[in-house]
Amino acid sequence: MKDVEEIEKKVEQAIKDADTTCKESDAAHCAAAWDNVEELSAAAAHKKVAVQNDPISTDPLEQFCDDNPDADECRVYED
Repeated sequence: MKDVEEIEKKVEQAIKDADTTCKESDAAHCAAAWDNVEELSAAAAHKKVAVQNDPISTDPLEQFCDDNPDADECRVYED
């Protein structure tokens, strides 16, 4: 889920950048900036679907261990 959050932050920043670009530049630069927003939005959507379809990423224990790798529940013992 961290990847999705990072992409969503990039989308938010790209929207701000596109707004600024459209105020300060010509139509070609404005269109290019909004194309970037569209591509990032599509990447975020695809990543969300991939995460939802991945059984490991939806496992609550996996999520817990990602956030708390030193917890007793997350220890890995080797033979």
